[in-house]
Amino acid sequence: MARRLISFVALAVVVVLFPCASIVFSQEGSRGGASKENLDLPFDALSESEDDDEKAPEVIVFYAQQYEGDGFFYSCDMSGSMNQESKFKKLQREVIKNVSQFSEKVQFGICFFNNALKKFPSNGRPADANPAMKAAAIAFVMSATPGRGSCSKPALLACLQFASQSSSKRKVIIHLSDGVNKCNNLELTAYNQEILAEVAARNTQRVKINTICIGSDHVDEEWMRKLAFQNNGQASRVQ
Repeated sequence: MARRLISFVALAVVVVLFPCASIVFSQEGSRGGASKENLDLPFDALSESEDDDEKAPEVIVFYAQQYEGDGFFYSCDMSGSMNQESKFKKLQREVIKNVSQFSEKVQFGICFFNNALKKFPSNGRPADANPAMKAAAIAFVMSATPGRGSCSKPALLACLQFASQSSSKRKVIIHLSDGVNKCNNLELTAYNQEILAEVAARNTQRVKINTICIGSDHVDEEWMRKLAFQNNGQASRVQ
């Protein structure tokens, strides 16, 4: 009887001092060999890498500039300043390269502007980067041709519309132009201010608008920088 009493007291002490030991033993017995390493991890640790892959942003390179996001919307100048075969062909190649490399988690939209606006998709809703939409977008880009005028406001507002209807979490607008907004008979300075004011008013989601000022001369880099600055974007200059 004394021996049984001593054994019972010893077992009670072990359970009180080391409560986790009983849990480990029971898990090993009931689950067929759960390891200490597994028990030390949070219950959802094994799925973290998959979640990270889903949350990781897409990385694109456009005119040697790197951008991260999962929603990309392009506002591209196809005015007379781009009316050089090599210059406009490069623009087409850059857009097509990005579209071709998008994963299916990306949404996108493309706008070309001169004195008129051409956009893809034409209904103003962003495209999902599935094979069919990517093929249609590439055909749209290849069909574009430069023309007269540089009315950039409709393209920027169309990109904001794409972004507002997108379910993407990281939305990025890229505006490529020489910054000289010659639109029909509008006075240049007044039109520049009008664009900045209306874009700021419409950008309620605070989407980043990044600018790429293209050209060696007859550019308005200062205006392009203002557009990027007021919309939390980055401004770049390329030839």
